Amino acid sequence: MTMMRLATPTKLLSLMLILFALPSIGQVAFVDASTKLPNPNFRTWLQKGVADMNADGRDDIVRADLSGNFYILKQQADGSFIEQTVGNMLNKTPLSIILADVDNNGYADILTGGEYNGVRIVKANSNASAYSVTKMPQDSIFTQASALADINNDGWLDAFVCNDDSTNAIWRNTGNGNFVKDPMGFDFSTVPFKKHAGNYGIVFTDFDNDGDIDAYLSKCRAGVKDSTDQRRINKLFVNVPLLWGGGGRVYTDQAKSFGMADSSQTWVTEFQDIDNDGDMDAFIANHYTPSRLMLNDGIGHFTDITASAGLLGTTPDGILEVLMRDFDNDGYVDLLVSGMKEAKYFKNNGNRTFTAVALPLLSVNTDKSLRSFTVGDLNHDGFLDLYTSYYYGNEDPDRLWLNEKNDNHFIAISLNGTQSNRSSVGARITLKANGKTQIREVRAGESYGISNTLTQHFGLGNATQIESVQVKWPSGQSILLMNPIADQFLTLEEPQCRQFCIPVSVNIIKL
Repeated sequence: MTMMRLATPTKLLSLMLILFALPSIGQVAFVDASTKLPNPNFRTWLQKGVADMNADGRDDIVRADLSGNFYILKQQADGSFIEQTVGNMLNKTPLSIILADVDNNGYADILTGGEYNGVRIVKANSNASAYSVTKMPQDSIFTQASALADINNDGWLDAFVCNDDSTNAIWRNTGNGNFVKDPMGFDFSTVPFKKHAGNYGIVFTDFDNDGDIDAYLSKCRAGVKDSTDQRRINKLFVNVPLLWGGGGRVYTDQAKSFGMADSSQTWVTEFQDIDNDGDMDAFIANHYTPSRLMLNDGIGHFTDITASAGLLGTTPDGILEVLMRDFDNDGYVDLLVSGMKEAKYFKNNGNRTFTAVALPLLSVNTDKSLRSFTVGDLNHDGFLDLYTSYYYGNEDPDRLWLNEKNDNHFIAISLNGTQSNRSSVGARITLKANGKTQIREVRAGESYGISNTLTQHFGLGNATQIESVQVKWPSGQSILLMNPIADQFLTLEEPQCRQFCIPVSVNIIKL
């Protein structure tokens, strides 16, 4: 019989000291790097965005002050930022800042709007050195969250703007970034006209894995107490191709059939794959009742797993922003929420459960918590960072929080559309590595009026080799990249072939 010898107290103490002295592996930590920002006393309200605005491969920040003046903070190779003044786009605070290329000239543009102060498209010129402003037709609406998406899949990004007071506003892109008002197949006829208010959040996602984009609309109408009132029942618009009349498509509300007709006054909803099983799960952020984590069965039917995930009663009330991202690069998306009362970060444990983790960025002091944030790689190191605001009486400046690297690996993938829209919004990337399958969708507009990096980040944990990366563009074109190595930034261009395609343009940047 083998005897187990216990460590002496002295040896045990030495072992504990060694363990505590080792750097933490896989943990997430952020450092306040706000001094890197021009005008560190700048204050935004809720809306802000991150995207590569000048096509140099680095994420930039777009922000606006309370008077509607817009600025772009361009990330430099040394980690600093240079401010570009865009000008006054609106006469007061914007309630939405969405970033993507609407005219397919290779540079991201800005969709913005506010409380009856107009909806604007701010287009970059041929080298993003200057911007022109286009007033959207029939734009007298109370803008809430917005999104850019290729709703009719013609290769041009259209605009969907949530209207707080009436029917949502949809503009079709006629080419080169010109727009006309058009419902574009969205069927709102099931709702009485007087019940169209309360539109707060919109997200475009392929929730049912059928290869085309659908849309989820979060509804919240203050003062409406009746849970059967259509102004507070969320809508899941399923993309249904028409087989007659020359083709086309309609978007019909089927939320009830898929278990997503929440009526608890939802502010916003986030869709990501929490368990790496190849489908988009959802986090529904409710204002007055507990928020819900919904598990997708693979074809779009959802089950509430909030309690078993450890989130019931732990997420704050009055959530304004919610995103799921892999902040620690361990291969699973984590959960960050912020709002009226407090903010919380939950680490994904990899088994459909989450654990709250305290972070300094969640509260700047005892009574002022994180209100709003946008996500991107703001020092180009493969880890996702945060640009945040803590507006309380307009006295607290925005902050830049840089994600401190750990030992986990990553790959970051940017897409250029050719037949599809240039920003590749609506494309899906499937990555296989380390026994996991991860998916990402390119979106322009998420949560409450914010826009996050168009570059898709994948955490790889300890994996240094990737089995495969598959990209499917909205046009139907697809490429398969085999065995790329970790810790690099890839730019993949959409091919123009009819059958199986290999990458025709791959730009690999290694750290």
